[in-house]
Amino acid sequence: MDAIISRFNSLPRKELSPSGLVKNHWHFSIRHVPLEPQGDVLFIVNPESHFVHTEGRIPPPQPGESEEARAVAIAFLLVKAFASGLGGSAPGGTTEDSLSIGRPWSWNTLTGEDARKMEAALSTLGINGDSTDVGTASEAENRTANEDWESFFSRLSDMFAGGGT
Repeated sequence: MDAIISRFNSLPRKELSPSGLVKNHWHFSIRHVPLEPQGDVLFIVNPESHFVHTEGRIPPPQPGESEEARAVAIAFLLVKAFASGLGGSAPGGTTEDSLSIGRPWSWNTLTGEDARKMEAALSTLGINGDSTDVGTASEAENRTANEDWESFFSRLSDMFAGGGT
């Protein structure tokens, strides 16, 4: 865990994505996958480019687990996603060679309540500076995230049904 936090904190933080065409801004939320085995995933999307990434499966809440502990577990998945370059790597490369987009310039989530929980969780993990600032998404950004989730989930469902690639 410490290595992932250190890697995340050492990543560059730039206002634009590596392409220079869109902001390095990300929306994240928890989404339910009703395919077997059912569960929740962390859904991350760049609202301008519509690039999507998922992390998880998020374990179901455990008896007696506090909301704070659950938020820390979800925040760790979020940090891990960016520390690993959102799953991108150079051909033949390793995780260390991943095509990193760096730390997000900004990120937000569905509600102000969720944003405050994630800010506290990121601080608990030891995330540096402005990377602990989580905003509340606008209605338009939430709509875009929902549309991107529906598109992603439709493709996923098709793959599980044997109907697509």
